[in-house]
Amino acid sequence: MKYFGWCFLLVLILNYADSVYSQEKLNIYSATLKLGAPIPLSGYTFKTYWCPSIDADISGMKRFNNNLFAGLSFDYSLFHCRWIHQLKSSISIVNPNISIGYDIILSGRFSVFPDFSWGYSWLIFSNPVTPSKYTRPYNESGISIKPGLSLSYSLKKEFSIGLTGSYKVIFTRFGNDEIILYDVKNEADFISYVNACVNFRKYF
Repeated sequence: MKYFGWCFLLVLILNYADSVYSQEKLNIYSATLKLGAPIPLSGYTFKTYWCPSIDADISGMKRFNNNLFAGLSFDYSLFHCRWIHQLKSSISIVNPNISIGYDIILSGRFSVFPDFSWGYSWLIFSNPVTPSKYTRPYNESGISIKPGLSLSYSLKKEFSIGLTGSYKVIFTRFGNDEIILYDVKNEADFISYVNACVNFRKYF
C-alpha cells in the first residue's frame, strides 16, 4: 500500500511537469514572411532615379524570455530605374540579419511586435545592355540596421496576419556628386529606404 502511494505521487508529479512543459513549449518558435514595397529616401540619385519593385523578408525566431524573441532573418529588396524600358536597369539588395523582437499582446486578438535587425547588405546592379566591367563600380556593400513595427491580428491561436512598417539604413555611399553638373545635388553617405509590408506569422 505504501509502495502504491509513492507510485501514485510520482505519477501526479510527472503529469504536472508534462502539463507545464506542454504549456511552455507552445509558441516558443515563430516564422514570419513579409511582402511589400521598398521606398527610396536617401541621396539624390537613389530617391530620384530608382523606384520600388518588391521587398521580401523571411525570419525564424525563438522565444527566450517572456515575449522576447531572437533569431535570424533574410531580406531581399528590388528596385528598377524610372526609365526601365530604355535602360532596363535594376538594383537588388540582399541582406542576412540577426533579429530581435518583443511580442506585445493587446486586447482581443491584436498584438504589436517591435523588432530590430542588423546585418550586412550587398547591392547588385544589373543592366543587360552594359558590360559587367562598367556596372561593377555600382555594386556596393555595407553594414545595415533595420528597426520595424508590426500590427497583427490572430486568425487563430498559432497564426496571425497584419501590417509592417520598417526603416532600413545601409552604411555605404551611393551615387556621385560630380555627375550632377547643372545643380547642387548632394548625395548621402548612406542608403536608406522604408518598407510597407503585409506580414504573415506562424507560431510553433
